[in-house]
Amino acid sequence: MSISSMTGYARLQARAPLRGEQNQLSYTLTIKSVNHRFLDLQFRLPNGLDALEMELRRILKENLVRGHVELSLSIDRAAQQKTGYNRELVAGYLAAFSSARTENKLTGEPDLNAVLRMPGALQPENRSDDDLSSLAASVLEQIPLLLDQLKIMRAREGNALETILLTL
Repeated sequence: MSISSMTGYARLQARAPLRGEQNQLSYTLTIKSVNHRFLDLQFRLPNGLDALEMELRRILKENLVRGHVELSLSIDRAAQQKTGYNRELVAGYLAAFSSARTENKLTGEPDLNAVLRMPGALQPENRSDDDLSSLAASVLEQIPLLLDQLKIMRAREGNALETILLTL
C-alpha cells in the first residue's frame, strides 16, 4: 500500500474563449492542500462566480477525502478589461472628508492616491454574463487536470515519507 501525503500544490494557467473584442481571457487556477482531519474546502473566486463554487465544491468532494484545501482562481491582469473605480465608495469617502473638514473647521484637500488605494476603490469593469459563463465552463474543463497534478504531487510526497519511514 502506498502512502499519499495530504500536502500538495498544483497550478495551471489556461484561457477561456470570449465574445467581443477580446478573444480570450487568461486565468490561473491554483490548489493547495495540507493535512486536516476532515475535508475543509476554501475558495477564492472572482465576483459573479457563485454557481461555479458550488460545482467546484461537488467535484472536490468527489475526488478528495480529507485535508484543508484552498482553490484560487485569478484572472491574469494583462487580460483584464479596463479598470474602473467604485463611484459610490469614492463619493462616500469624499463626502465624509468634506463633512469632517467643515465640522472641525479644518483646511485641506483629499489625496486622490490615498482614496484609490482603499480596498475596493479600483475594480475591473463588470464582465458580461456570457464572459462569466465561458470562464466557468473553461474552469470546469481544467479542474480534472489540476486535480491530477495535485494527486501526483501528493503521491510524490507520500513516496518520500514512505522512504523516510522505512529507513527508521
